[in-house]
Amino acid sequence: MTGRNTGRIGVKENNQSEKEAVFIMITNGDKVIMNEKYHVTEKNKNKVFLVSSSPFEVCGQMCVMLEGYTGCYALDGLKKVKGGTEDA
Repeated sequence: MTGRNTGRIGVKENNQSEKEAVFIMITNGDKVIMNEKYHVTEKNKNKVFLVSSSPFEVCGQMCVMLEGYTGCYALDGLKKVKGGTEDA
């Protein structure tokens, strides 16, 4: 990543092909859910988390911290939601 770090990183929506990639911005203060790209436990399925950090890199993977979740979580495993419900 080059240039000035604004703390806003684009993430491709999982239901889109590479050509039709739709990028969303996830940053500190956003509400997200886990999109099941990675294993999601029953207690975390459909649970809305608040992003509590700007994106940062861990071993080549862009991640964020989530309130109520121990450790960081990969950005491509998250889907941004609006007002506690999924964006349409």
